[in-house]
Amino acid sequence: MSANGDISDTRARLYDSLGRRNRIVAVLRIAVPGAGIALAGVLIAQITLSNLADNFAIGGIRLDRDQLVLDTPSYSGIMSDGTTYEVVAEAARADIDATDVINLDIATIVTEQTDGYTMAANADFARLFLTEQQVIVEGLMVTTDSNGVDGRLHDSVIDWPTQKLTTNGDVRFEFEDGAAIEAKSLVYNAKRQVWDFRGVRYTVPGDGGLDVE
Repeated sequence: MSANGDISDTRARLYDSLGRRNRIVAVLRIAVPGAGIALAGVLIAQITLSNLADNFAIGGIRLDRDQLVLDTPSYSGIMSDGTTYEVVAEAARADIDATDVINLDIATIVTEQTDGYTMAANADFARLFLTEQQVIVEGLMVTTDSNGVDGRLHDSVIDWPTQKLTTNGDVRFEFEDGAAIEAKSLVYNAKRQVWDFRGVRYTVPGDGGLDVE
């Protein structure tokens, strides 16, 4: 074989080697950051799950654009008077730098007292603050209870430790007999079972209504 042939073979092997190296480098440029992101997602998920209360159940968890996505999450507990509560959502998100604040999509909140009285509330969006044990609904929250009372509440705060429901917006409750209560705001103390309305108007069927400030 001629010297030129040897040089050509050597050059071809060198080119092949460089080509394989470049392909490996190209793959690593994609795979290594991807593996790092996946590892970070796993670590964040583990940290988040370990920090969540024992009564927080999650169907699945994944990382999506700097947010943790929780599938079919539910959060439940028992108040000091024995009342149980549960918060369920179709899905939820939490920023990776604020995992104690869970943004809930299509949320349902159910409470049941020891005497059998139940209330269910639904909202398209709500925030669950794990540290404070609060649920905040800035928009509309629709409620119904075991007595057949339907409610519409705006800008609500549910505080589990104090067992209070507070609204900074208007509310309306409709009763089975056709009566209704409308108010500018509400504070419900579950411990004392006291409803405190502000700027309230009470109407019954066939009645013009009664305004009470």
